[in-house]
Amino acid sequence: MRMIWHLGQRVGPDPIGYAVYLYRHGEIDRYVGKGVRQRWKAHLKLDPNTDNWDWYEYRCKHLHEMSCFIIAEGTELKTATEQAEREIVEIDRRGLACDGTGTLLNARRGSVDKGRAPRGQRTSPVSLRWAACLALTGDGPMARRGRARWRGRRNP
Repeated sequence: MRMIWHLGQRVGPDPIGYAVYLYRHGEIDRYVGKGVRQRWKAHLKLDPNTDNWDWYEYRCKHLHEMSCFIIAEGTELKTATEQAEREIVEIDRRGLACDGTGTLLNARRGSVDKGRAPRGQRTSPVSLRWAACLALTGDGPMARRGRARWRGRRNP
């Protein structure tokens, strides 16, 4: 594992090829992600249009106190499927805050590879709450938040 970003400063080169990365605040692991080349940098931009509100709010408060590490890259991860599976392994190892198993602020246990859930992917309480909202109301929290923002705008 090598450090790439620390306390608001870049300290290492971008990963080569596929990569799995970790954001850490002090000694607490907060987020595991995957991507190619500079994907890790997307988390440095604070965009409120996200489905992971806990991670967004945490970054708003603590981003410049955090570090980013490359867990695996290049020769260790030859395909997108290997990358997706490694992300799930790292998330499972550290645990999710939303289900009480750890400290990560990820919304779910891994993402998808070309539209398919990788082997061993499980749903989290966040995605289960989302499904329940959809079943009961016909829309999810993001749709309601968008409508609330729209109602709050002034007419030109």
